[in-house]
This record gives sequence, structure tokens and C-alpha cells, in this order.
Amino acid sequence: MAGAGGGGGVSRCEAWCAGDDYGEDHTCVGDFAELELTAQPGEVSDDGVILGRLCVANRRRPNSAPLVGIGIEAAPYSADLVLTSAEARRLAAILVECAEKIDNPLF
Repeated sequence: MAGAGGGGGVSRCEAWCAGDDYGEDHTCVGDFAELELTAQPGEVSDDGVILGRLCVANRRRPNSAPLVGIGIEAAPYSADLVLTSAEARRLAAILVECAEKIDNPLF
């Protein structure tokens, strides 16, 4: 999908772009993957306990390199991080290594 950017240029969508227009200059955003944080204490509401979550998606702002966006919502905190693809791969490897050490102490 290609979208017209504001001003004098055309903004090309990335292959992974979900196709929604995020602003006048168009920001490409991929499909979100969500993860509930079951080990994180939740927030109590009238509907029960609301667990924290991570939301991860590719994104690219106009005239910028694509990045991996991570949104963290864990009451009372929230944060948005952006990583390069290399940083995202390194983080994934670190997380897998830590999980392996928990699941297999002889790792």
C-alpha cells in the first residue's frame, strides 16, 4: 500500500505496514503483538485484576529508518522504547538466554 505524504513527497509503506495512516506525514506501523505480564503485579479494578502488558510492533516514521517499538504498561508505570533491528535481535537473544538459565540451571 502506498500513501501520499504531506507536503512535497510521497511516503512509501513498508511491506509489514498495517496500512493505517498515523498522522499527516504517515507513519508505517505493523501489526501489534501483545504479551500479558503474569509475573508482574496487576492493577485492581471493578472488573478484577488488570495485568500489565507489552505491545511490540514495527514502525517507521517519515524519512526515518524502520524500528521496533515496545510499549510497556505495568501499573503504575508505562514506557515506550524503540530499538533498531540489531538491538531487537540482541534483546531477544538475551531474553532467551535468561529463560534457558531458569528452565535449565545447568545451561
